[in-house]
Amino acid sequence: MVVALSPTAYQATSMLFERRFVEKTYVALVVGHLEHDFGTINLPVGKVYSKEGGFNKFACLIPPPAEGSRDNDSDFRQLEESDFVDGSLRDAITDYKVSQRFTLPLQDGGKKAKYTLVILKPRTGRGHQLRLHMEAIGHSILGDELHAPKNIASCT
Repeated sequence: MVVALSPTAYQATSMLFERRFVEKTYVALVVGHLEHDFGTINLPVGKVYSKEGGFNKFACLIPPPAEGSRDNDSDFRQLEESDFVDGSLRDAITDYKVSQRFTLPLQDGGKKAKYTLVILKPRTGRGHQLRLHMEAIGHSILGDELHAPKNIASCT
C-alpha cells in the first residue's frame, strides 16, 4: 500500500504509477485448479450498460468459443464489441503464477473442493481487471460478490 503524505509526494507517486515504474502484485484464492503453473490473460475490459441497475458495469470481451467446442453449447449470450459503451473497451493484460493448489474434503465426506492460491501481476490497470480475468478463465476469486457466481461469492 502506498500513501502520499504531501501534495508533492502524491504528484511524484502518481507519476510513477502513470509511467508504469511501479509493479503491482496481488495474491488471490481462486476456485479450482489452474491447468498451467503460469500464464498470461490478455482480454480487453470495458463497460456494459446494465438495464437492471441502470448503470454501467465492467466486463471482459471474451472471444467466441471455437466451432464445435464443448463451450459452444451454452445458452449464455457472449458479449460482443457492440455491447460495450463506446470508447470504454481497453486492452487488459494479467500475468499469473500458481503459488499452491489445495484439495479439501467437503463436510459430506464425498466430494472434494479444489482451490488455487495465485500470484497476479496486472500489466495494465483496468477496473475490476483481476476479478474479470480470473472469472473469464473459469477460476473466480473467492468472495467476489460482483463477478463470481453466488455460491463462490459467499465463500468468505
